[in-house]
Amino acid sequence: MKLILGQTLSFTGDPFHAPIDEVTTCETRGGVLIDAGRIIATGPADPLRRAYPQAEVIDYGTALISAGFIDAHTHYPQTAIIASWGKRLIDWLNTYTFPEEMRFAD
Repeated sequence: MKLILGQTLSFTGDPFHAPIDEVTTCETRGGVLIDAGRIIATGPADPLRRAYPQAEVIDYGTALISAGFIDAHTHYPQTAIIASWGKRLIDWLNTYTFPEEMRFAD
């Protein structure tokens, strides 16, 4: 079990559809408790330390602790050629990508 300390920013709603101060919480001294690769708890650091004294503490000071970012975007015209045989980038673009995208030209 690990307790990662630093600044935390939590969202309880969609900041694009509600005032930002109503759907976010910023802890200048926050924590994220992780056990077996899963987030168990988040919140202010001191209560987490008291509640989980057995946790290994990793303190990042004033650094912002955030979830991993995953780039899940796709280029729709390229969906039919995903995982095509790899070449040098320009060869791959000329052979697969550009012809596939040209099929979508108006």
